[in-house]
Amino acid sequence: MDSNQTSSYKLNELTRSVVYYVQADDIQSDQFKIEVLNRPLINSLAIEVIPPSYSKLPIEILNDNGNIQALKGSLAKFNIGSNKELKKAEIVFSDSTTLPFELINKSASSELRLLTEQDYSIRLIDEENISNENPIQYSIKIIDDEFPFIELTNPTEDIKLGATDLIPISVKVSDDFGFSKLTLNYRLSASRYKEVTGQINSKIIDIDKNINEQIINHIWDISPEQLAEDDVVTFYLEIFDNDNISGPKSAKSVSINIRVPSLDELFAQADNVNKSAQEDFKEIFEEAKKLSDELKNIENELKKDSKEITYEEKDKIEKSIEKFNELADKVEDIQQEMQKMQKDLAENNLLSEETLKKYMELQELLDELSSSSDFEGILDQVEIEIIDEGLRIEIMESSEDVFFEVGTAQMNNRAEQLVKLIGKEISKLNNKIVIEGHTDSRPFPGAENGGYSNYELSADRANAARRSLINGGVKQEQIDEIRGYADNRLRNKNNPFDVVNRRISIIVKYTNPL
Repeated sequence: MDSNQTSSYKLNELTRSVVYYVQADDIQSDQFKIEVLNRPLINSLAIEVIPPSYSKLPIEILNDNGNIQALKGSLAKFNIGSNKELKKAEIVFSDSTTLPFELINKSASSELRLLTEQDYSIRLIDEENISNENPIQYSIKIIDDEFPFIELTNPTEDIKLGATDLIPISVKVSDDFGFSKLTLNYRLSASRYKEVTGQINSKIIDIDKNINEQIINHIWDISPEQLAEDDVVTFYLEIFDNDNISGPKSAKSVSINIRVPSLDELFAQADNVNKSAQEDFKEIFEEAKKLSDELKNIENELKKDSKEITYEEKDKIEKSIEKFNELADKVEDIQQEMQKMQKDLAENNLLSEETLKKYMELQELLDELSSSSDFEGILDQVEIEIIDEGLRIEIMESSEDVFFEVGTAQMNNRAEQLVKLIGKEISKLNNKIVIEGHTDSRPFPGAENGGYSNYELSADRANAARRSLINGGVKQEQIDEIRGYADNRLRNKNNPFDVVNRRISIIVKYTNPL
C-alpha cells in the first residue's frame, strides 16, 4: 500500500479469462471478470507453386514456410488455416500494396503471379477486429529464364559459292527450358547487277523444340536467289526460347558472307596453284637428285669394302629412305592441291568443260581482233562474263561507236562482222542461246499513243543480232529466246540516257545439249 493508501497488483501473461475480487480483512469487493480475447493466428500455411507450363518443371508444395523461390511467371496458390473465424485476411507486400484472401470460415485462399522479388507478411483480422500480432516476414525470390545460346559450327568463315547452290549449315543451340523457333536470316549485301536494299529475308528451320541442347544440320538451297558473279549474301541464324511470360528471348550467331566468285578470279587462283606446283616440283626434283647421288656414293663405298655395314652407314641409308618418303608425300600433297583446284573450277563455273574452253577461245579471239585496224576501239565495248544464267557476251555502244542507226534496227558493218565472228565460235557449241536487246530511256516518238516503242526497237535489234549470228554459223535450233527489254535493265541506272545502256547481250546458257 502506498502513501495514498492505494494498493495495486499486476497479473502477467493471462492466457484465459478469470473472475476476481478484492478482500481486506473482513471486507470483500464485488466480483469482476477479466475476459481474455485470443488473437487470430495462422495454424497452417500451404503454398502450391506452379511453374509456367512451358518450363515443364514440377509443382512444388511449401508447408508452413512462406519463403518462395520460383521461376518468373510461376503461380503461387496460398491456403491458410486460422484458429478463429476471420473477417479479413490479406498479403501485405513491402511496398505497402495488399492482396486479399477469399475467406471460408476459418480458412482463406489467394493466388499470386510471381513476377518481381519482394517481401511480404500475412495479416489476419477476426470478427472482433483483432489482428494477428507481429506477423512473420517472408521473401519472394525470382529465378529468371536465361537467354538461349547459339554457335554456328559450319561454316565458321566466309565462303565461296559452289555449283550446287546447296550450303551445309551446322549450328549448336541450348536453353534452360526449350525453344520456340530457329530462323535463317539473309540479305544481299553486294551486287554488280541488282539493287542492294538491305532487306533481310527469313526462313524457319525445323527444330525439336523440347530438347534443351542439340545440334541442327540444315542444307540451305540458295538457288532461288539467282546469284550472279561477285554477288555477296550475308546470313546469320537466330534462336528463340519458349518464354511466354516475358516474351521469347533470342540469340544470334555470327554473320557469314557467301560470295559468288568470278571466272577470272578462279582462273587466276588456278594459275597461282599451277605456278606454285611447278616451283615445288622443281625443288623436289633437285632434292631427289641430291638423294640419288648420296645413295650412289654409299653404294660405291659398300662395293669397295665387303665388310658389314657400320652404324653410321646404316643411319645414312635410313635417313635417305626417310627423305625419299617425305618427297613422295610432298608430291602427293601437290597432286591433291591441283585436283582440288580442278574440282573448284568444275563446281564454280557451272558450265561444261567445252563451254569454258570456248570462253578462253572467245577471249583469245577478242585479243586477236584488238590488233586489227578494222575493229580498233570497238572491242573495249565487248565484255564476257559468267552470270547466273550462263556465259554472257555483252556488246555495248559508246559515244564514239554505235552499232545501230538512231531509232532503227539496222546494224552497221563493223558490228555485224563482230557478231558474225562471235557466232562462228558459238556455233561450235551445242548450248542454247538467248539474245537480248536493250535501249536507253529516250522515248521513241509516238510510243505514248501505242505506236512503235523501245520494246519493239530492242526486240528488233536482238533479232538483227540473231540474223548475224546465224550468218556466222549458229544453228537455228540453238536460238532459245529473243528478248526485248527496252530500258527495264539499265546498265547505268544513275544515268538512264547513258549510251552504255544501248547494248546487245548474247547468253550461252548453262550446259544443255540439244
